[in-house]
Amino acid sequence: MENFPSVLIGTVTSKRHDYVFDRFISALKEIDYPNFEILVVVTDKDDDYYNQLKKTKGISVCKAQYRILKFSRLANAKNILRNVVLGLMDSRSYDYLFHVDSDVIVPKDALTKLIFHKKKMVGAPVPIGDKKDPNRVPCVLKNFKRNMDGTINYYLMEELGDELIKVPGCGVGCLLIHRSVLQNVYFKNAKCLDWADDITFLAECHAKGYDSWCDPTIVVEHDNVRWEEVVNQEVDELKCRFEEIKDKLNNCKKLKGSLKEITPRLSGLPEVVNEYDIIEKGVQYKIW
Repeated sequence: MENFPSVLIGTVTSKRHDYVFDRFISALKEIDYPNFEILVVVTDKDDDYYNQLKKTKGISVCKAQYRILKFSRLANAKNILRNVVLGLMDSRSYDYLFHVDSDVIVPKDALTKLIFHKKKMVGAPVPIGDKKDPNRVPCVLKNFKRNMDGTINYYLMEELGDELIKVPGCGVGCLLIHRSVLQNVYFKNAKCLDWADDITFLAECHAKGYDSWCDPTIVVEHDNVRWEEVVNQEVDELKCRFEEIKDKLNNCKKLKGSLKEITPRLSGLPEVVNEYDIIEKGVQYKIW
């Protein structure tokens, strides 16, 4: 298919999105573009959901190493998709990554429309927040400046118009990314920026001179659960993992010496260090 660039449609998911997976994957399979493959990266701590999804026909599934922090999990898994596109994990590589969040339902012509624009980064406006909120704004950034209250400036849907528009950043919930961008930018959990991994990625792309575009004519559905439920689940997971780490620390022999002398001896608790790395580059341990 020489006239059709190759595309990896990639998504990151967990058992939390089981309620929408059938709708999500059915929509991807119905995409009318002729040259794509689908890869799903699972981020759960156990293998249950991974084993369940392996039974789905027409897709590939891999399991990422578990990370305590949510944005570390997401960044790590998205970097697996990046590495596959660039051919760093197999002999096969792709021209584009079409990243779609696992609770976003795309129309069948979405990918064809995005490819047609011949842009290195172009996406569709994905609504943010609770799906029951009639005033949701799209994840399309006006700039990368934080407001005094910590919020980010997003376009209103009516401000986008009805034609392709150049924007500072278009969210990765439905975003087509050329491999040349991925060669120079990967996903990070940069906590010093206090941003999610996707906003950090877009900010770095913007800083390195990659233009972002948004096609507001592509209407997607964001079938997400209430944000409060997501936050509560994350807090519960962190509390549970913190107790595990604290128990291990309490059972360890006390280390004496300077920080320089002690640091090399902390390898018995690698999660204490590794979970808080600023950058994680996509680690996997199972592929199918």
